Amino acid sequence: MSTDRTNEIQNRLSRLAADEGATILMAVESGSRAWGFASPESDFDVRFIYMRPTNWYLTVRPGRDVIELPLEGDLDIGGWDLRKALGLMTGGNAVIIEWLTSPISYIEMPRFREALHRLATYYLNRQAMFSHYYGLAFKHRKQFLAEPDGVIGKKYFYVIRPALALRWLTQNTSGLPPMNMDAMLGVAPEPVRAAVEKLRTWKQTATEKEKVAHFPVLDEFIDAELERALETMKHMESFAPPDMAPADAFLEEWIRKA
Repeated sequence: MSTDRTNEIQNRLSRLAADEGATILMAVESGSRAWGFASPESDFDVRFIYMRPTNWYLTVRPGRDVIELPLEGDLDIGGWDLRKALGLMTGGNAVIIEWLTSPISYIEMPRFREALHRLATYYLNRQAMFSHYYGLAFKHRKQFLAEPDGVIGKKYFYVIRPALALRWLTQNTSGLPPMNMDAMLGVAPEPVRAAVEKLRTWKQTATEKEKVAHFPVLDEFIDAELERALETMKHMESFAPPDMAPADAFLEEWIRKA
C-alpha cells in the first residue's frame, strides 16, 4: 500500500475523531488487504476501537456505541466503542481477535494493542473460534463452490481462509489465530500451499468477478478441515466464562488514560 493512501486514511480517521469527540485507540485493516489476497480493485476496510470522554460513560442511558461512515470511494470505515468491543470479546466474538492480529495498522495509542492482545488471550474462547470459522467455511463452501464450471477467485479465498484457520486452531492449542492467510499457510500441506499461491498469482491480474477452474486439492482440503473441525467440536468441553474483573479493570484504566 502506498504511503499516500496510508496518510489519507490516517487523516480521515483524525478528522472523524475530532468530529465525534472521540479518541481512536487503534485502527487497522480488516479486509482482503489484511487477509493477504487483495486485488487492485479491493476496498480499504478500516476498523477501529475508540473511547468517548469520561462523562459519556456516566449516563443512565448509554449512547450509540458504533461509528459508521458511508462508503467513500474505496474507503469503508467503521468502529466500535471500547466498552462494546470488550463485551463482544469476552463473549467469544472472533472479529476483535482478527483486528488484533491484523498486519496493517493505521493508528495505535502506545501499548493499547499489546495490552488488549494479552486480555484477549486470557478470554480466548476456542469453542467460539471453532464455531465462527466453521460457520464461515461451511456457508461459503455451499454458496461459492457449488458451481462445477468454476469459482470467482475472490470467493474461493473466502472459503480457504476460514478452512486454514480451522486447521491452525487444531494444531495450536493456545494463542490467537492470525488474520493474515500467509501466517496460517504454514500449517497446510505443501500441495495446498502451492495451489493457494497459484490461485493468488492468477487473481492478481483477474477482474473481481472472473471465474477460475476448481482446484481439486483445495476443495478436498476444505472438506477435510470442515469434517475434522466438526468432530473436534463434538468433543470440546463446555467453555466456562472467566472472571470479568480483568475486563472491567481494563476498561477503567483506558477510560482514565484516554
